[in-house]
Amino acid sequence: MPTNLRPEPLAYWYLRLNGFLTIPNFVVHPDTGSNQGTDIDALGVRFPDRAENLICPMADDPRLVSPDRRVHFVLAEVKNGGASINPSWLDPQRRNVLRTIRAVGVADPARSERIAERICSKGGYTSPRLRAEIVCLCERTSAELSRRLPNARQITWDDIMTFIYSRFRAYIKQKRSHGQWDETGQLLWDVMVSSRNAAAYVASLKQVWQPS
Repeated sequence: MPTNLRPEPLAYWYLRLNGFLTIPNFVVHPDTGSNQGTDIDALGVRFPDRAENLICPMADDPRLVSPDRRVHFVLAEVKNGGASINPSWLDPQRRNVLRTIRAVGVADPARSERIAERICSKGGYTSPRLRAEIVCLCERTSAELSRRLPNARQITWDDIMTFIYSRFRAYIKQKRSHGQWDETGQLLWDVMVSSRNAAAYVASLKQVWQPS
C-alpha cells in the first residue's frame, strides 16, 4: 500500500471511474529527428453508450461528462497548483495537438486539422459526433485560463476526491472486490472505508497528498 497520493495516478483513477479508456503520460514524438514534441499527462476516450452497472447505471461526474451522444476525447493536464496549460500544446506551429489527434485516430486528416486549431485557440471542439477538449485537473481554477480557453474544463482535486468518495460509497457492494486494482486504487478505497463523509475523505487524502 502506498503511503502517499500523487496527482497523476489520481487523475488516472478519476478518468477511469468516469468511463474513459486512458493512456497516461502520452509522449508526442516528432515527425523527424529525435527530440520529443511534448508529453501529455493523460489522454482519455469515452464512448456515448458507456454504462457501468446494468441494473442501476452509475452517474458520472457532470463536471467532466456532458449528457450528449458524442464520443468524448480529453487531453488532461495535471497541475499541483493553479490551472494552466503547457504552452507547447497550444503553439499551432509545433502541431503537437494535431499529432496527438492523429495518433489516437478520432478523426480523419482534414477534420483533425480543424479540431486541433479549435483546441489550440479555444480549448475544445464540438461536433454532432465528437467532443474533444483540454481538461485541467488542478488545485485552483483560473479565471484567466477561462478567458483565454473558454472551452477547456477545469476541475479541482477537492471535487475529484469528493466524486470518488461518492462513487465508492454509492456502490460499495459492487466495488468491494477489487484485488486487481493498483496501489492508488487500493488507497482511495481504504481511505473511503475509514471516512465518515466526503469532507473527512478529502481531509484524509490531503494528509497523504504528495505533489509531483
